[in-house]
Amino acid sequence: MSTEYPLVSIIVITYNSSKYVLETLESIKAQTYQNIELIITDDCSKDNTIEICRKWIDKNKEYFTNTQIVTSDHNTGVSANCNRGYKAAKGEWIKAIAGDDALYPTAIKNYISFSLQHPEAQIIHANVHMFNNVLDQSHIIENNPIHPACFTTIGPKAEQQFKLLCITNFIYAPSVFIRNELFHRMNFFDESIPMCEDWPMWLKISRLNIPFYFLNSYTIKYRVTDQSIYGKENTNYLFKRFFTIDNTIYKKYIKPFAPIHIKALNRYDYFLRQHLDYLGLNKKNKIAKGIYKLFNIPYRIALRLMIKSY
Repeated sequence: MSTEYPLVSIIVITYNSSKYVLETLESIKAQTYQNIELIITDDCSKDNTIEICRKWIDKNKEYFTNTQIVTSDHNTGVSANCNRGYKAAKGEWIKAIAGDDALYPTAIKNYISFSLQHPEAQIIHANVHMFNNVLDQSHIIENNPIHPACFTTIGPKAEQQFKLLCITNFIYAPSVFIRNELFHRMNFFDESIPMCEDWPMWLKISRLNIPFYFLNSYTIKYRVTDQSIYGKENTNYLFKRFFTIDNTIYKKYIKPFAPIHIKALNRYDYFLRQHLDYLGLNKKNKIAKGIYKLFNIPYRIALRLMIKSY
């Protein structure tokens, strides 16, 4: 293949994904871009995910430049599972996708076209459609993600991106398209944080003055279910309960590098959520919502001012 059609490694991240993984695989098969390596990396599923994937690959391997299934004999967490798949990738670019999500048919073609227009780009993110259980238009979730200007405009914006990422994660992991070389240069996902691979990596990349480029196109269908992390943490709670993970990321990737006002804003949000959760106020009822909204006003104002300035 010419440089206009570089090899792209699509990595399917699975764990007990038997219910949806065929839909994921079919969406990869349907790509209008042809030079694709398919890697499935599984974190010791207890269901028949691997059997389903092996049978599907046997029937469809001619659609791909290369296929591979990477397995583990014990459960290791999402960071290590991603690392196994990424390390096996031979493509110039890597696109990861969970085993219950799907790609739009022109997703990879759009990423590659964008990368050819912006050859300096090393990591690209895009728009994501969220769906409630079923990946059709009638189940789309009307979400309005915040995309600060520094994440959507072309130019040397990595410093501003890093500062905002120190407060919250603005990058949807399912939408990211990353150069293989950059992933290896970043020394892989942090396996000491087993259930959060993306945010620490985005912090590492932006802190080294490597900007995220934005492809203004919908490339991913992201499925929200009662079993998914997003679904579980939004069904009964006002805010996510990943306090231990958040604190670990802060201590390792934010506290040593961020300006003091950024650290203060991060800690205000963290301790507010932590204390309200401890007091039993992390619930979707009027009283809890009112208290959270009231005490969250300083954070929202400060964050809005920062986003506007960047």
